[in-house]
Amino acid sequence: MTFVWRTARSVDLAQCLEIAADRFLYDERSLVALKAMWSEVLVRDIGRASVVVMDCARERILGFGISAFVSPALFGSIIGDGEPFVTRQLLERWRIGDPPFLHETGIATANATRGVNVFVMNSGATCTGVECSEERLFQLLADAFFAQHAGLNISGLAHECFGSFHESCSELGMRTRFYAHDATRVQSIPGDRRPCISWMTREEALRPPRCAVDQVFTLATKPQLNLDAGVRRVLRLALEGESDEYIADAVELSVATIKKRWLQIYETFRSSTGLVAYQWPKDRTLGDGRGPEMRRHVLRYIREHPEELHACELPSGKSPIRSYSG
Repeated sequence: MTFVWRTARSVDLAQCLEIAADRFLYDERSLVALKAMWSEVLVRDIGRASVVVMDCARERILGFGISAFVSPALFGSIIGDGEPFVTRQLLERWRIGDPPFLHETGIATANATRGVNVFVMNSGATCTGVECSEERLFQLLADAFFAQHAGLNISGLAHECFGSFHESCSELGMRTRFYAHDATRVQSIPGDRRPCISWMTREEALRPPRCAVDQVFTLATKPQLNLDAGVRRVLRLALEGESDEYIADAVELSVATIKKRWLQIYETFRSSTGLVAYQWPKDRTLGDGRGPEMRRHVLRYIREHPEELHACELPSGKSPIRSYSG
């Protein structure tokens, strides 16, 4: 039996709700709203989401994680001595039309300058009925997180954990604290559901001793291409080895549209002045069977330059801030 991680799709979200560690905090109407908020994060490319699945005829989701990009002020309040149940608070803001997430322009600016703050909104896992240990499951979730955020200029990372999740975060080197509040709403929660905050900032990653989560604070490099959110989603899925048919279903477009998007991607890569030294196939005809070869070249370049998968725009007159290189 094989267990793998992949990028989450909208159709996965119902299964994710079933194993969400903080599901007990929401009534049915709130669960519907939470799923809609997750979907918006995916569609607008203002966060990242992964699932761990049992690779069989009918995929069963065993674990998931959904992160979003937030402002420095919100991040500071999350890791400070704030109120518990952060995602539920964010959901209430989102429901009244006050979305708490950075929009794409804000992400691009932060990514090019001070760095992006990442908050893991929700996660969950279950090993019930499968031969997959918790250790293996948490490792796959960590692998997914590092891969999904590779190339992003991260300033801070935080995760509100429930139950045993904080142990895995601690093993990765993140700081962890339980809420100091004596409120009944926290104290009455069973230990396997008790919330806590785990986090790390770039400054903390610079201090010894080294730890596993250091790798997320990589050297930030400004991308050479200006790929839009739709193209970035296609490339992320293609990097995981997914077919055009799968990608079309995942992003809710036709296969014909995906194929046209690939032609646009090829031309973008060939015509970019910043990539003139890269050895693309010399034949510029896109309809003569060169497509698969060109795709291999494109995906190889993206693997070597994951920064291309994130919005990044340097405001005029500002200098880029480089993050910690492991």
